[in-house]
Amino acid sequence: MKHIVVRGELKSAHRQEAALVLGSGGVVLLPCGGNYLIVSIQEKKLQPFGYSGSQRLVWDRRELETFWGAPSLALVKLADAFMPGSLTVVVNTALGRAGLMMPDPSFLAGIGNQLGEPLYFFEVLDCDSSQDLQTGYADRVDLWLDTGGDCLLPSTLVDVTRDQPVVERRGTIPVLDIERVLGTKVKLGPAVAFSLLFVCTGNTCRSAMARGILEQRLRSQRVVIYSAGTNTVLGLPVSEGARLTVEALGIDLSRHFSTPLNASQIRDADLILGMEPKHKRRVIELLPEAASRTFLLAEFSAKPGLGEIHDPMGSSLEVFHEVAKIIAESLENVAQDIEWRLAPP
Repeated sequence: MKHIVVRGELKSAHRQEAALVLGSGGVVLLPCGGNYLIVSIQEKKLQPFGYSGSQRLVWDRRELETFWGAPSLALVKLADAFMPGSLTVVVNTALGRAGLMMPDPSFLAGIGNQLGEPLYFFEVLDCDSSQDLQTGYADRVDLWLDTGGDCLLPSTLVDVTRDQPVVERRGTIPVLDIERVLGTKVKLGPAVAFSLLFVCTGNTCRSAMARGILEQRLRSQRVVIYSAGTNTVLGLPVSEGARLTVEALGIDLSRHFSTPLNASQIRDADLILGMEPKHKRRVIELLPEAASRTFLLAEFSAKPGLGEIHDPMGSSLEVFHEVAKIIAESLENVAQDIEWRLAPP
């Protein structure tokens, strides 16, 4: 294996090196977007890595359109918004179903045109960093162009061969951004869980209760729910009022401890729900690209007349009960929204 550490962007010399190895039938580990692809002109060379079906790299819109025949409106919208980029679409072609990805042309430009051969790819899904790649793949490929990275994110995989688009893999492009472009909700495939983050100030009252209530409501569903505070420290127990209030609902928060909000939590969430406008603002300050999937709980649940959910900290138990009641009522619409996504197409 030839390991080339690239400082900054790939240069033309790096692409020439990759084209030479690929042209001789070799296997190359290439950076692409936020992740790495294992690429070859021979599909059989990818089978030892887990490759099980046709996945092709396409280099421009013209080539993409030769595959999709009569495209659905969903496919056209997704291609317009996210290709080139970190999107893999499953489409029906003349040769059957195929996964297509159009890499950023500035990243891999020229390799495909220079070779004049189809390029097949397998996306690395079991590594989180370049160090993981070194352990798992370095001795199995002929060339590795290594641009580093401590947080590898796969492409988002969307199947547009059905009447209803289905997200088959979470990735760089958030689910709600896919929906924003399509103008409709999408289903999630059986291997995909929905991730939701609740945000309040101290993470000892409102967001903790919301997490407990929704976990109880969506028990046994493919949902990951967590919570954080915009002005808190790590490890504070849930407030007594919150603990007693949800305990009456059969919910145990004795193992809940506060967590300060950070960009990593936001990045991992499909949906972020804050209790007050300042919580929404703080999320966007930490990760501006999360704006399209960040809402107030009242806003997302579409409860008429419901504004921000006020902090009950320091109030009577009756106030805690009232706040929990408002949260539970607001979460019913949220729960139904998630259940629809998780139900079979």
